[in-house]
Amino acid sequence: MVDETKDLSKKEQMSFLIWFVDKESNICERSIGCYHMANSNAESLASEIIKILSINKLDIMNCIGQCYDGASVMSGQYSGVQERIRSKVPHAIYVHCYAHRLNLCLVQTLQNIPHLCNFFNTIQNLYKFLMNGQTRYELFVRAQKDKQIPVIHLERLVETRWAYWYKSIQKVNMRFTEILEVLSILSHQGDQTARAIGILKEFSNISFIKTSHAMEILLQTIHCASVELQGASIIQSSAVNLLQNTKQNIQKMRNDTFWDKINTSAKLVAEKNEIVYENSSRNRRPVRLNRNLQDFFVQSTIGQGTYENNSNTSIENNLPLSDIKIIFYTAIDRFLNELNHRFSNPSNEIVLTCNIFSSSSIDYFNLKSPHLVTFIDHYKHFKINYENLQCEFPSAKNLINHVNIDRDDGIHDLYSISKILNQLPNGFQETLKIINILMTLPVTTASNERFFSSLKLVKTHLRLTMGNERLSDLLVIAVESDVSGKINLDDAVDIFSKIKKRRYPLIN
Repeated sequence: MVDETKDLSKKEQMSFLIWFVDKESNICERSIGCYHMANSNAESLASEIIKILSINKLDIMNCIGQCYDGASVMSGQYSGVQERIRSKVPHAIYVHCYAHRLNLCLVQTLQNIPHLCNFFNTIQNLYKFLMNGQTRYELFVRAQKDKQIPVIHLERLVETRWAYWYKSIQKVNMRFTEILEVLSILSHQGDQTARAIGILKEFSNISFIKTSHAMEILLQTIHCASVELQGASIIQSSAVNLLQNTKQNIQKMRNDTFWDKINTSAKLVAEKNEIVYENSSRNRRPVRLNRNLQDFFVQSTIGQGTYENNSNTSIENNLPLSDIKIIFYTAIDRFLNELNHRFSNPSNEIVLTCNIFSSSSIDYFNLKSPHLVTFIDHYKHFKINYENLQCEFPSAKNLINHVNIDRDDGIHDLYSISKILNQLPNGFQETLKIINILMTLPVTTASNERFFSSLKLVKTHLRLTMGNERLSDLLVIAVESDVSGKINLDDAVDIFSKIKKRRYPLIN
């Protein structure tokens, strides 16, 4: 798993992590280091990755998959890093980071709906207005303390990390009344009364309240999937099932019953804050054709259409986008389309092999499954013996069926099956080969992002002249604290003192 960023000294740094399964089928993740890249083209990056594996004595042919973000230099089908690696290791499939893809789905969906763009701009303007001014911030804090409720600080919107969007809307809804009170005060006093009046007008609109409640519920569903996809131990099969469940949950929101609940909650908030609750769509005058055109055949709909066909209207439903229900349904439809588009890739054929190791699947330990044949052919480097599988699969199935599981649904999955079969490793060698490969497939580069968070803490303004090797070593120690914490410092000093002869002894 590889990702890049720039440090404080504007050097391009590449973080390198490996994902593997130990002898007890535990998923492990370890950072190899941080490497300065003077050139960030595909050829240089691919060469550096191969070099790093060689230096650390890791056989590149044992590489199951490679996981990067969606940058063209990494994901290019013809000359990208992933294709250059696959030219040497044909079975190392490329996986576009699931968390990154989910983020792209949402950003692409919301940016294409003008009403939602304006809504999030208002949320961002509120954050800048209240949080960036000391007087306004203190007034907002005091408004919460006076009511003896926990003080909540608003969140800013970050495009690359849209989880902040959910937190921001959630906090706005939790402190909606207090925000209106503060804006009302600031609209009559202070140095930016006009700005306060503008934001207050946006917030005192029933369409804003409806949008806020609808987006909170939608983002909440996606937020759960995003947090799980950033975990350090999630496997491909779990990620695929999680996305399928997310799609189903979002699809269930597209009905009148669900929308009525949003309307009810929005109405309660409006009544509490004395906001007039009315239908956001205006009644339009009936269209009357010009009598002078009755004897003519007019091909164009200009002047005769119910509504103008511009960016502020919904062509499909012939309704203005001020109808929040139509906007909400549009956001759901577009997001589902983005999910289907961005998560439909050839590697899913390999991932579907996981169904063989799920007791709820019709392919449960099915030797004739086409996914199994494709999997064995793809990973032929590991020499999986199909004939031995014919003996192992029936025995493994009977063994697992007699083992109780702690899960409420009683379903055995890839992880639980691996734990059972690892107690008899010699009897199920070929089956365990397949299981270990499936569990080793990468899912996300979120750990690389966490690595870069440590980079900001280690390489500060006081350490800008730090060498590349020292920076890499310090980062590995900081990130792998669970391992580095077990090192005996006295033994480390003794080893360091014996590395080379010194004019003066380091230790007496």
